[in-house]
Amino acid sequence: MFSLTVILLHFGILVISVGAYICPPMHYGSSCTNCSCSTKGTRFCHPNTGKCLCKTGFTGPNCFETDKCNDPGGNSPCNEPYTYCVNTPGSFSCKCKRGYTRMPSGKCFPCTHGTRNTDCRSKCDCHYDRAAACLSETGICLCKQGWEGIDCSKSVDDCYPNPCSNKKCKDLHQGYSCLCGENKRYVKGQCREFNVQLMVRDENPVFGQWMDVYIFYTLSHEYLINPTLNPDFIYE
Repeated sequence: MFSLTVILLHFGILVISVGAYICPPMHYGSSCTNCSCSTKGTRFCHPNTGKCLCKTGFTGPNCFETDKCNDPGGNSPCNEPYTYCVNTPGSFSCKCKRGYTRMPSGKCFPCTHGTRNTDCRSKCDCHYDRAAACLSETGICLCKQGWEGIDCSKSVDDCYPNPCSNKKCKDLHQGYSCLCGENKRYVKGQCREFNVQLMVRDENPVFGQWMDVYIFYTLSHEYLINPTLNPDFIYE
């Protein structure tokens, strides 16, 4: 079926097609073939030829969007530190990279105060006094010595693997202690017999009275012992 088609575009161009077939939008010809035009960037597909009339900011035979972020030389218009380019209809915008935020000066600066992600909108999940830092781009927690885990909340197990051979290991924060049986002490990597006896001359002392205390101890080897008020010490 032939028809007279009159199309008035909003920018003032009048297109008159005589003897053309009536096809749905974005189709052309007697068989109503699909136009190859980009739907996003096309104002009009000619009903006879299928030629694409592009919107502003779009170009080429199919009206694809022009890449404003890369010129033929491969350069980006966003050349400020920590920025990247985003194409917009007919233009472009410069965004701050993840882990950075735009300051009133217009420049992008790293996130601070435990924030991260795009425009520093997210908080880091790191333990506040056990993490040395939070990577603002990824949110990964860098733990202080002696701490581990995703948020640095777990103490490092210094007893794994067991450094005390077949002795019992007691985990201490940033250290460990090897425990031996009764009347034994861990001395230079081994559990050794260790007997301590106290002797005083006055068996009936008065409260507050100064008195001499004698300490007798036996070890299988000779070691330099420093005085201590704790009788249950461990020699290293």
